Amino acid sequence: MRFPLKKKLAQKEPEKTETPKNSGGSGLNDFMESGLPEDYFPNYKVGEHTYLSVLRFPKVSYFVRLKKIFNTTWNPRSALMYSGMNQLAKGQVEVVLGLSVDKDGNLAEMFVINSSGLPLYDQEAQRTIKDSSPFAAPPKELLDASSRLRMVWTFTVYM
Repeated sequence: MRFPLKKKLAQKEPEKTETPKNSGGSGLNDFMESGLPEDYFPNYKVGEHTYLSVLRFPKVSYFVRLKKIFNTTWNPRSALMYSGMNQLAKGQVEVVLGLSVDKDGNLAEMFVINSSGLPLYDQEAQRTIKDSSPFAAPPKELLDASSRLRMVWTFTVYM
């Protein structure tokens, strides 16, 4: 099964959260009281589907298991070397992928939501997902109405 590299326009879905109100006048408290959570990991709305940000669910064992699998498959070194890593002095390279898994754990869909700007890096992230599949069946409570788990995975390298 082939998954072509596609750019899709995605909208980050704002999250409403309760934030604790502390006394004092620090800038952090003002920031927290503005309604934005300290760690803001938005879901992405692409078309009529919402893709869950796995960063928002760090303790869900299904996502932890996928992350471990991806870590053993992920090798961005050659992609970065051929993409001119020497020109990137400091900072980070990051690609955001949207994917969905059916109720049996088969990869049903994958696409680039936010490109890193380095095609080889984006392709390495997609290769990591493809080579890691099929996955274990996702928990039923995470499936949407079409029996799919829609997720967002971010592949980041800090330099």
